[in-house]
Amino acid sequence: MSFKALFLDIDGTILRPDHSYSEKTKDAIQQLKNKGIEVFLATGRPIHEIKELATSLNIDSFIGYNGALAIYNNETVVDETMSEELVKKW
Repeated sequence: MSFKALFLDIDGTILRPDHSYSEKTKDAIQQLKNKGIEVFLATGRPIHEIKELATSLNIDSFIGYNGALAIYNNETVVDETMSEELVKKW
């Protein structure tokens, strides 16, 4: 079986409670990228909150807002925000 993509949750998975990550994590991500595997950071957070982390890990693909926003190689491919009307209704 060959993998083409890996989706990594951030909080409690690659990030420690103090919001740091280990060098082993960074090395493992780079090894995957070297094998041609696309690495995505996945989070419920807004993308702007993880940009610094993504830059330090050399990652350009994301799933944010619990799936409402997807970015592949810095290009938005999904942007399904809730309408203002729906938000106000609830």
